[in-house]
Amino acid sequence: MNVLSPETIEVVLQGDVLNKTYVVRLLGVDAPANSPAEPWGAVAFQTLQTWLAGRVVRLVQDTTLINEAGELPRYVYLQESLINRRMVEAGLARPRFSQPDVRFQRDFQTAADEARQAGRGLWGPDPTATPTQT
Repeated sequence: MNVLSPETIEVVLQGDVLNKTYVVRLLGVDAPANSPAEPWGAVAFQTLQTWLAGRVVRLVQDTTLINEAGELPRYVYLQESLINRRMVEAGLARPRFSQPDVRFQRDFQTAADEARQAGRGLWGPDPTATPTQT
């Protein structure tokens, strides 16, 4: 398992005798790009790496089998934790859904509202900002 971006991971499916890698797009998340222009993108990328690097995850399909880019759009579970939701809950991504893959849309929106109210991640100070003394 390898993290490619704040929204994509690369996996080898269990039982695949050819050890072919697949790119999995995290369903329901819209994270900033991992670039100098997007400081929260680097934080999201590093956080996803911390959570998932080298781990075995469970992938759950909503409706779409393969997207237009050839990726597997999936909900990603680490044990019982839904990583897609955790990204939104931590303020590292906004919820983004499109038909027909909307199973957790309401739940992710609630997580985003809570992150916004708490000032977490994207709704808080810039991660590169220097704190000021009062």
